[in-house]
Amino acid sequence: MKKILALLLSAVMVFSLCSPVLAAEETTPDYDGNPVVIVRGIDFGSLVNLDDGTKAMQIGVGDILDLVVEVLLSKFLYEKESLEDILVTPAMDLVWDIMGPIASNPDGSSMDPNVGMKQYYGSIDEFPEELTDDYLSISGEGNLALTMRDRVGAENVFYFTYDWRKSPEKIAAELDAFIEMAKEQTGKDKVRVAALSMGGMVITSYMYYYGNDALESVAYLSAAHNGTYVCGDALNGRIVFEPDTLEKALLNLIDDGTLDFITWLVLKIARLSGVTDILCDFVNDFVTNSASQVYTGGLRDILGTALGMWALCPDDDFASGRDYIFKGEEEKYASVLEQLDGVEAFVKSTHSTIEKAYADGVKVIFTSNYNQPLIPIYPRAVLNSDSTLESDLTSNFATIANFGETLSDEYIATRAPEFISADKVIDASTCLYPDYTWFIKDADHVAFKYGTEFSAFAADLILSENQPTVGNMTDYQRFMYTDEVYNLYPLV
Repeated sequence: MKKILALLLSAVMVFSLCSPVLAAEETTPDYDGNPVVIVRGIDFGSLVNLDDGTKAMQIGVGDILDLVVEVLLSKFLYEKESLEDILVTPAMDLVWDIMGPIASNPDGSSMDPNVGMKQYYGSIDEFPEELTDDYLSISGEGNLALTMRDRVGAENVFYFTYDWRKSPEKIAAELDAFIEMAKEQTGKDKVRVAALSMGGMVITSYMYYYGNDALESVAYLSAAHNGTYVCGDALNGRIVFEPDTLEKALLNLIDDGTLDFITWLVLKIARLSGVTDILCDFVNDFVTNSASQVYTGGLRDILGTALGMWALCPDDDFASGRDYIFKGEEEKYASVLEQLDGVEAFVKSTHSTIEKAYADGVKVIFTSNYNQPLIPIYPRAVLNSDSTLESDLTSNFATIANFGETLSDEYIATRAPEFISADKVIDASTCLYPDYTWFIKDADHVAFKYGTEFSAFAADLILSENQPTVGNMTDYQRFMYTDEVYNLYPLV
């Protein structure tokens, strides 16, 4: 069960919720700058059967309901078998039914060589039947592509997709070919890159393996270039339900209108009476006791052999996670383990790679969203986030209070006031690049909805002729917040 939750936790990490947007009339702006390459984030659902384009991973609600009925009615109520025995095997069967088609071999290659990612080698205007407005508007990356289309013309916008299971070295090689294609097609020597979510890791791997001569700028937008603790905890089997964290996450759903007053009342009664603590203890015990069954049931072949996932593992969690996933099976997975040595070297180079790019004249930009809870089933879910990635990592290590809390008055008294957010949640002075980092309160992960001030903000950063700073981008403050339609306001 612990490993099932780890899979689900990793899946939650990579999905972004974006509302449908209205299409706008296409224009061809008078633009003579470098092309824009959008490097999208991870997307489980975009892996397809390459021969016919159908989704490789099919999630059937009926299958999940059948599992629930089988467990709760057929066995748990009548046959009185242990919950552990009756849940783990059917659940792993369901996991394999859903995710088996995207599993990898012990050498890191896809078990099904026909499963991969559809890629678009050309500008977005060359794929009108595939990269439609309706298709692009379902993701934050696609919404940003539509925004950039209006600003620079569709012939100058390139949308890079990749098979996130591959090693960062292999993905970087594909991005290198993609960037060279964009340069040749537009007749330019450099590109501007917008890297979103896992795309932050991808562009950093490109710089690590291929240098930065082809880059004018890199905008890390809600980016996972420092990995994510959710991945580190999942790969180390650290799954835990904490009553306080769970309560905060559920109360946030009530605050934003997702849950109603009756639910709030039930939650409060359960918490005050100790029921929440009892349930969390029960689930934690169950998770611990069922770990080995799920461990041998396929986690290694679904998650552990996906080398791209390891590139999202923070460096402090890497070695212990490798031992946890592959202990006792080192001979069988020797090829993956050998490749992981290279992945770990790349992960540990992230800061020096970005610093070199900046020193070489590449403009670097970072945005970090916050004031959203994380899914409350891993130890570091107490942190502040954009609902998917932890904000201290997307901001290059700003000092940020846990979700629902503020920095202490004693701490704030020792810091420079211009780096402290008005809500007393963030100290930006500890960022690696405080002058090039913007914080947006209440914004979800990769929330660049088309036609909003928030997407215009991203476009202005990407298209800036000079290195954008919190000082020279006078329309945008270091700390801002959004309303429900993603207008931007100074945080005061």
